[in-house]
Amino acid sequence: MNRYLAFTASIPAETQYVLEAMENPRKITLGQRLAYKGKLFGRPIIVMITGVGKVNAAQSITALLENTEIETVIVSGCGGAYISSGLDIGDIAVATEEIYGDEGVSLPDGWQSLEGIGIPMFEKQQKRYFNWFPLNSKLANKVVDILKTGPIKAKVLSGPFITVSQVSGSREIGELLYQRFQGICENMEGAAIAHICTLYDIPLLEIRAISNMVEDRQLSHWNKTIAIQNSQNAILEVVKHWKEVMCQF
Repeated sequence: MNRYLAFTASIPAETQYVLEAMENPRKITLGQRLAYKGKLFGRPIIVMITGVGKVNAAQSITALLENTEIETVIVSGCGGAYISSGLDIGDIAVATEEIYGDEGVSLPDGWQSLEGIGIPMFEKQQKRYFNWFPLNSKLANKVVDILKTGPIKAKVLSGPFITVSQVSGSREIGELLYQRFQGICENMEGAAIAHICTLYDIPLLEIRAISNMVEDRQLSHWNKTIAIQNSQNAILEVVKHWKEVMCQF
């Protein structure tokens, strides 16, 4: 049985360029979700649109992994960069870990993580997982090297990603999350996908391009078009060099 790369994003626009580059994509359904099966640069790939948010992402990836032989899950899409991250709109971020930013408890004297209150997400092989899900650092570093030497004219940084249920619409909240987790950008799906991939022992690569800064919300400052373009061009570049990437496993 073929093992597939799985490329996932939350909305159709974040998969458009990859689908256009695929050889003979055909529609399939996995767990009531729309997906496409085909080849990209000669490599078997499944493209899945998960929907927005943690529940949609977790259900989609579970259906994918339960019904298909997957080599690696690749997540992409737009992200919001924290002011102190060193990223700007259009830049590319590669995750070294995923963090549940909302799970925990808010107390009068401050916030506590799941670890702080002693409730893990799950336990596996005598390891307890709370808010933090580390990704393969060698894989992330190799992908950064590939993207920095490639044709995309954007800054490329790696670091922790923060997954939130509600997008941070003020600079104050963004700075609070940055100080709490030292994350470089936020999204709404990544930690849930990292959670499921950890359960199934499937490698995860997450690459996002920055559509907006986490500041007092002004949609006129956003540029989803460049983020959608750069995130998918990054995916195409990485899959094109997948043999080099595979040496990190």
